[in-house]
Amino acid sequence: MTEVVEQNPLEDERVRLILDSMSEGKTRDQLAEQLNHKNYKTLDIYMRRKGFTWDKQDMTYKLKVDEDTTPPSIDRTKAGKVVMLLNDEEHNVRTVAQKLRFPDHLEMANYMKGQGYEWSEDQENYIKRIGKVEHPAEDIKFSEDERTKNVGVDAPVLEQSTMDRYASLLHFLEQNEDQLVELLSTNPSSAKLPRYTLPGAAATKTVQMMSSLKEVVSAYSQEYNISQREVFEVALIEFFEKYGYSHQVDVLLKR
Repeated sequence: MTEVVEQNPLEDERVRLILDSMSEGKTRDQLAEQLNHKNYKTLDIYMRRKGFTWDKQDMTYKLKVDEDTTPPSIDRTKAGKVVMLLNDEEHNVRTVAQKLRFPDHLEMANYMKGQGYEWSEDQENYIKRIGKVEHPAEDIKFSEDERTKNVGVDAPVLEQSTMDRYASLLHFLEQNEDQLVELLSTNPSSAKLPRYTLPGAAATKTVQMMSSLKEVVSAYSQEYNISQREVFEVALIEFFEKYGYSHQVDVLLKR
């Protein structure tokens, strides 16, 4: 039986050439062109298959040292497929997104984020985040046991504190319920236009305004079958009531 001896990657002539060339100052782009790679990314893929990783600080390839010699388990989840395909497809996120039937690479990025991954510029791939992962609110689901175990002795105190904090607001809403209902349920396009009977004789007053506003007044008057005089009467009366002449309006309307 023939014994298979695994070759030391440093004894590979092509690997040795790449490492020696980089120590002489050549860049990844230059080496990729020299060795007929499509670009430096395919050179990275080749070196990773030989057991090397790119050291961004020293700007060279270094032999990867595995702290754990146990063969890594294959991640067969969809997120795992994304990571695997990115290594095989020259880190082309659009190609991988299309292969895995994502609408686009942005949707794939959102999916990976939700699965606890983040993009690594150094590895040009997604890596698993370590620590707490913030999930979107709509993705968080609690079981009945999880909901009940969070109810402790402090729950009644928290509830009372919350009620005390909003007591004044609730009281205000209750006191002004009618006005709030009227305000929220009023549709400006269907609101009943107030009509006023004013003392005195009709008089003409010339007022300059921008032509655009004049066109709006004319269009509103025709659409809602109301005279322009009534439009200005309503507008002026409400203006005076809101901005400092409410008493004079009350006298005028004999309220």
